[in-house]
Amino acid sequence: MGSSSGLPNILASNHMLETIVLKDAQTLWREVQKKPFQFTPNSRFRYNQTGYVILGKIIDKYVPEGFATYITNMQLNPVGMKQTAQAGFDYLELMVPNQARQYLHLGEGKYKNFYGEFPYMLRTAAGMSSTATELANYMVPLEQGKLVKNQDLLWTPVKLNNGRTEGFNNRENGYAMGWQVIQRKYHPAVRPVALMRQYSLLTLKIMSQLRY
Repeated sequence: MGSSSGLPNILASNHMLETIVLKDAQTLWREVQKKPFQFTPNSRFRYNQTGYVILGKIIDKYVPEGFATYITNMQLNPVGMKQTAQAGFDYLELMVPNQARQYLHLGEGKYKNFYGEFPYMLRTAAGMSSTATELANYMVPLEQGKLVKNQDLLWTPVKLNNGRTEGFNNRENGYAMGWQVIQRKYHPAVRPVALMRQYSLLTLKIMSQLRY
């Protein structure tokens, strides 16, 4: 989850939606397992989405209803995230009431509505659609330890074999359990954001007393 495993990337590019095999999820899963590791595990940082696919498969193996229902029942419903649950993990495919649709900037003042389809196994990495109010309401029980027991594990950046941390750049200089970490003397933060540059994104910064 810290993007330091060295696993082969199931995407052809981190900046595009294309997978290494198109329109065939089962073949895609078989092909990514044939590819070699990109580097020695925990020796460097390189973002990829294969780890999220594996996480979903682990949940599916032990939870009969599947990861989507499990996350909805265990994380969203207990804190009243009704609109988030309604949008679901396939929010890019279906019309969702009151949802602002994503769009692409084509340049020269031109924009285009965005539509995307993800195979079920890729939806652990495809994000969700929520509201500012529901995200804020989620943070309260999260910080109280009601949703995740080990807060330090959630926010702490992964240390590599050399004892250092790495991230996307000098500002986002660490990566934790799916979050970019901004390590600095004052106001350290975590920052979730998608890598597909075509998206129009809402970035949420959590400014709190993070411990490393």
